[in-house]
Amino acid sequence: MPNVNKKTILFGSWIVLLAGLSFAVSRMSSTVAPPDQKPPPPPKLDVAALAKRWPEIMQHTAGPARGPASPAYTMVEFGDFQCPQCGKMRPTIEKTLADSKGQANLYFVHRPFPQMHQYALPAAQASEAAAKDGKFWPMYDVLYSHQDDLEPGYYDDYAKEAGLDGKKVLNAVQQHVYSAQVAADSKFCDDIGIQMTPTVFIRDNKTGKISIASGAVDINKMFAGAPWKSVAGPTSVTASAPAAPPAKS
Repeated sequence: MPNVNKKTILFGSWIVLLAGLSFAVSRMSSTVAPPDQKPPPPPKLDVAALAKRWPEIMQHTAGPARGPASPAYTMVEFGDFQCPQCGKMRPTIEKTLADSKGQANLYFVHRPFPQMHQYALPAAQASEAAAKDGKFWPMYDVLYSHQDDLEPGYYDDYAKEAGLDGKKVLNAVQQHVYSAQVAADSKFCDDIGIQMTPTVFIRDNKTGKISIASGAVDINKMFAGAPWKSVAGPTSVTASAPAAPPAKS
């Protein structure tokens, strides 16, 4: 009889275990979205409110403008150096800037997503270290060119590629010299509702009107109707804003 009882107990334990596994699998199946289901769109940005906050936006830009100092139009890229879509859009943004023939310039605002991109924060900090020595845009180019290898161990070489003191940049990242600054920029983006990268603003510096697009498809549509082109301007909602102050140093 003892042997029979042991077998009965063992069999019963297996039944309980299998039942638990079946329940867990059913719960997972009910909570995981179907593979063909698209993620929800980002919340719609309040263009009128953002236009009024343009001076604050300029205070959170990294480095000087790329392009002329006082053009007719200003573009602002909200980006994450490890974001694949940002990397893919970079040539388009650069071409659009070139196509403006001096009528537009470009600023960058850090919008890292460290929960998805492991090296987004150190890369942003490295770019700020470069900005301190007047080399933000060369470092911007280098970081976007090495999106697949953004571990901090490479920053010494990347900084040298951008014309900087590599050890100085690497040390700044390791010592978290610019972590508070990047965190402040990221929080500001949260405050104004930037929940997707890349997001691009175009501002008419004469009228203060802005246009906003997020994601490659919408940004390409906005660029196709860029106000400095012969076709009609962007169809995005626009609003007036105060004149922009100089960007932070």
